[in-house]
Amino acid sequence: MEKVLLLSPWQAEKARPKALAGFDAAMTGSEFCHNELPSAEAAAALAAAGGGKFILSTPIMTDKALGGWERFVRKHRSLLAEVVVNDWGFAGFLRTQRLELSAGRLMMRELALLAPGWVKDFLRRHGIARGEADRPDLAEAAKRLGLQVSWHGGYVFRAVTTYCPFEDHFKAACSLSCAGRTLKLGNRQLGQDLFLAGNAYFSEQTTKKIPARIYRQVIRPAGSGPA
Repeated sequence: MEKVLLLSPWQAEKARPKALAGFDAAMTGSEFCHNELPSAEAAAALAAAGGGKFILSTPIMTDKALGGWERFVRKHRSLLAEVVVNDWGFAGFLRTQRLELSAGRLMMRELALLAPGWVKDFLRRHGIARGEADRPDLAEAAKRLGLQVSWHGGYVFRAVTTYCPFEDHFKAACSLSCAGRTLKLGNRQLGQDLFLAGNAYFSEQTTKKIPARIYRQVIRPAGSGPA
């Protein structure tokens, strides 16, 4: 089983080669927030420290943000071993770059609900070989679609929000006040705690057991939040 270290962009800025010891690759970016575009320096450092294997994680995005992510991919194409994609439009752009792709957790939730025949054709045409999962049912859905499973342990993604509680606004731009912070939210009606990291909500996984036949395990540094 391949092991990948997932770092937020601000963790990636400070990462040292020894932090990647024992890992097969490094991943940074964000599956949920279009403002968490890593720096060129962090990308180059992770690619070098990860033995040349650097995975970029990408979110759903506005038209304005799309340009920045496209420019990053074009400029650093040689550093990228793989891209995790959640935005259907961005998947079309990535198809032109002939990159190895993995369907992110947002996209996998949608793919699991669609007609398998159509989905398999979409995956083939876009070169999507893997699927990110944090629930056993999504892992099984990915396997049924012929995808290798990239497993995220510890937390389950629940939803994204356009409201930023860290800065109290709905603006697309921000000053990354959420960096390194996780808010624990309680609700008696929900029956469990939610965790807010960046612009995404998570709950704790009910089991630590890793599903069978997993290709990759994605691991966050000790003490990191769910994203």
